[in-house]
Amino acid sequence: MGGARKLQNIRNMQRGVPKDILYIKSIAPQAKKIMKKKTIKGFPKVKKVKRSTLKNKADKLMSLKVRSIGYCQARIFTKVKCGGSLQDCHIIGRANMRLRYDPANHLCLCGGHHVWFTNNPEAWRTFIELYWTSVWNYLLKHKEEKVKVDYEDVIARLESNSK
Repeated sequence: MGGARKLQNIRNMQRGVPKDILYIKSIAPQAKKIMKKKTIKGFPKVKKVKRSTLKNKADKLMSLKVRSIGYCQARIFTKVKCGGSLQDCHIIGRANMRLRYDPANHLCLCGGHHVWFTNNPEAWRTFIELYWTSVWNYLLKHKEEKVKVDYEDVIARLESNSK
């Protein structure tokens, strides 16, 4: 400790400033570096999970749930040849947040059917209207509803259903 600092400490002690405050002032530069990493109580800061990370996790869980069906749900209804791995297919697109995690909006299709229906939207609509009529009516009824998705709730629901 330099002579000027000692003199300052002596003057502060004469004024009645407690020693702990003097100590805190002397370590202030080092404390700034430490406090960036830790909270005041000394515990590490808990990082807030990004919304996009939660969204990706919810999508993954939903996809696993749908693919656990284990077969292509369009295999007996169309003349398109099944092929490729099973995929989670949305009847109403993923941009619709109200229906994105609704199990009624998902079908398990093979890669061949998924690609074919993606490239033939009229055939897709006809297929859904013919073979999934009650589901289609439900989706049309709820399509226009606007919601703010709580991804933590969605993840908890999907994890509890998978066990």
